[in-house]
Amino acid sequence: MPLKTQDDVKKMMGTLLRYGYNIGEIKDGIKIATDRAKQLENGENNENICVYGDYDVDGASAVALVYSYLSSFYDDLVYYIPDRTEEGYGVSFKGVDEADAEGVTLIICLDCGIKATEEIAWANDKGIDFIVCDHHLPGKELPKAYAILDPKLSDCYYPYDELSACGIGFKLIQALQKKRERPADELRQYFPKSYTDNEIKEKMVSLAAQYK
Repeated sequence: MPLKTQDDVKKMMGTLLRYGYNIGEIKDGIKIATDRAKQLENGENNENICVYGDYDVDGASAVALVYSYLSSFYDDLVYYIPDRTEEGYGVSFKGVDEADAEGVTLIICLDCGIKATEEIAWANDKGIDFIVCDHHLPGKELPKAYAILDPKLSDCYYPYDELSACGIGFKLIQALQKKRERPADELRQYFPKSYTDNEIKEKMVSLAAQYK
C-alpha cells in the first residue's frame, strides 16, 4: 500500500514497532546480546560500554540510535567513530586501544566488524567483548565475538537480508525493549525521521519487505 499521508506513515511505523519480522530469527546472537544488555539494567553486570560505528551515514545513524536508547537507562557509555583518513573503514586497532584506555569491557559495533577477526582478537586479549551488528557479507572466518547479528550469515533464519546497519541497530533495541518488558511504542522517540531518511538515501535500502 502506498504511503500518501502522515497517517499512513504512522500506521506503518506502528506495525513495524509491534511486529515486523521475528527479531529472534537473527540467529541466536540477538538473544545472547540482549541477555547481556538486560543485566546492565538489573545491576548484575557493571561495565563500561562503547557504541562503535563506521564513519558513513548508515554507521553514524546506527550509533546515534543505539547510543540514545541505551543512555535512557544506563550511564556508563561512550561512542566512537573512526577517523576515515587515519583509521579507514571498520574496527581499528586504534579504536580498540582507545576503548581499553577508557576502561571499556563491551563494544557494540554497528555497520562493521563481520570481517574484523584480528581487531576483535586484539580486543579479546584486552578483556573486551564485542557484539557485532553488521549487514555486510562475512568472510571465510568469523570474528570471535561475544555475539554476532548479521542477516547475511549462512545459518541466519531472518527472512530479509538487506537490512541496513541502522535497521539492525533498531532490531537490537527492539529485542532489548521486549526483554525489558517495556511497551513497543516507546521506541518511536529513538527512531526519528532524520536517522532513517538519511541512511536509506545513502544506502538505497529497500523498506518494502519490512513493512508488508
